[in-house]
Amino acid sequence: MPLYLHLSIHFCAAVISGYIVGRYFRRPGLGVIAGILGGFLIDLDHVLEYFLVFGPQFNLWMFFNGRQFLVSDQIRLFFHAWEYAIIFLALAAILYRRKKAVPLFLPV
Repeated sequence: MPLYLHLSIHFCAAVISGYIVGRYFRRPGLGVIAGILGGFLIDLDHVLEYFLVFGPQFNLWMFFNGRQFLVSDQIRLFFHAWEYAIIFLALAAILYRRKKAVPLFLPV
């Protein structure tokens, strides 16, 4: 799958899921922001990977075509760990019980 399509799917899913969770907590705007932070900006590791492979020069066409993965023959996904979801859900549950929860933690 081309990287631009992958990023587009992440963005749309992040906005939709953030909006749904935000509506549940009567804070749809905050939910969308949290969804984008947790569901789209997680892909910033693709940019980091690009710079690790090619250095400071940036070519948008090469980035969107995933050249960094082809050239390095490996994928380093620093922010793509399912363990983070467990940590954030536990933190949200603790804060919610103490009445200090912010819906910002929940869509992540």
